[in-house]
Amino acid sequence: MVKEIMMANSILKDTINFIPSTSEDILEDDVYKSSILLSINNALATLKQNSVGKTIDLFENEDATWDDFFGSDFTGDKAPAKMFVYLRTQLEFDPPQSSVQAMFESKAEEALYRARLEGEISKCLTN
Repeated sequence: MVKEIMMANSILKDTINFIPSTSEDILEDDVYKSSILLSINNALATLKQNSVGKTIDLFENEDATWDDFFGSDFTGDKAPAKMFVYLRTQLEFDPPQSSVQAMFESKAEEALYRARLEGEISKCLTN
């Protein structure tokens, strides 16, 4: 089965679509749903603490979009922040085999670094 990737602008749906072992069917199971929401919220909070994005709580608003998170004043590249959320969520929710886990962690740290740079550049351009 080929997994269809459609970016719906929904943080939750985009992240679920990124993780190879998941589908939107997991949202029907409260345990899995709570677990993935918690993982995504943790990644978003880390970005917020690194001056990227706004406070978003998917437990309060499952329909939150990337536009809600970044806000209208963010002019930087959003891809590194999204990649950080995808990778951190996968590492917490469905960790890969140990042979590739270190690579995922390294890529997540790189994405966080790049997202932080984009956030700083965006703030400089809007001030």
